[in-house]
Amino acid sequence: MKKILVSIRFLLFIIISLIYIFVGYVFSFISRKKPLEILKLRRLYVIVICFVLGIKIKVKNVPKMQSFILIVNHRTYLDPVVIAKDLLMFPLAKFEVSKWPLIGWGAKLSGGFFVKRENKNSREKASDKIIEFVKNNKIVMICPEGTTHTNAQTIAFRPRTFINAAKHNIAIIPTAIEYGKKEDAWVGEDTFVRHFFECFGKWQTNVILSYGKAIKNEDWEVLLKETKSWIDDEMLLLRKELGYKV
Repeated sequence: MKKILVSIRFLLFIIISLIYIFVGYVFSFISRKKPLEILKLRRLYVIVICFVLGIKIKVKNVPKMQSFILIVNHRTYLDPVVIAKDLLMFPLAKFEVSKWPLIGWGAKLSGGFFVKRENKNSREKASDKIIEFVKNNKIVMICPEGTTHTNAQTIAFRPRTFINAAKHNIAIIPTAIEYGKKEDAWVGEDTFVRHFFECFGKWQTNVILSYGKAIKNEDWEVLLKETKSWIDDEMLLLRKELGYKV
């Protein structure tokens, strides 16, 4: 039964994703100046995909404001998908993601942008784009840990985002995300297909997403510390709510 369920889900995931990408690119070609409409199309796609894959999301305190950087702990490739159900945001991802079939195509379609971490010029361009987006009343999602893991709290944050936010007086909204089981995280050298079959072979995948209040500070070190501290504390609370042994 498990193999049948996940096989059907995988097939539907591919079909629905291809339809979304095709419709999205056609629409973007016809209406080049309406990126917001593409994000709304993405939201519809996410709602359908979450239903098909059995992803049940509990959300706390969705931000009402626009124009901020969303700082999120990183568990899996699902993180931006889950968040895209609530927010019309633009995710920052490593360059390699842009080359992934379906996921990479979809991310590029909906305005996601990518950075080559080992390339200084690429990092600087990404930073400039983040500042430009936020100053134009857009939301950018960043996972400053730079990698996924199963730790109970966050690992070290990369400081560049906080340096820029402090310098340009940009608000940061700390966000904690946690999944029903540790196995839902996608870590190490695991492959997408194997993880997909493991994660979505069960009937339901539970996710809790909690947004904090906006934080601003002219001192980037204080900004980073306050953001990280809030996420760490909230992650522990989410784990308790999900029944983890913290």
